[in-house]
Amino acid sequence: MTARQQPLRFGLVGTGYWAQVTHAPALASTEGIEFAAVWGRNPDAARSLAATYQATAHSDMNAGLAMAFKLVQSAQDHWRMVNAPHLVALVRAGATFVNGKLVERPGEHAAEATQEAA
Repeated sequence: MTARQQPLRFGLVGTGYWAQVTHAPALASTEGIEFAAVWGRNPDAARSLAATYQATAHSDMNAGLAMAFKLVQSAQDHWRMVNAPHLVALVRAGATFVNGKLVERPGEHAAEATQEAA
């Protein structure tokens, strides 16, 4: 599986009613994502919910935050990989970025450059 084909990884924060009947089943059944982890204040509830979906359980706040950071970092890496050709095309067309934000749009050649990247 290439980096582009890897599923996006999701973690669920909380183990209450809505997590059990709505969020966890939706995450587990959505194509293209991996339901990777569950964090909850109650260790038994986190383990139980995670086991149902073959996810990793976390009950420690630091472990939960580390999980969330890793999942966000993974999503950002995926976003950059998918959008990199379009960003390169914008720069080649004359776009100006400051601190990662587009501050000046390119002229009429932007559409051509963006299509070249696709």
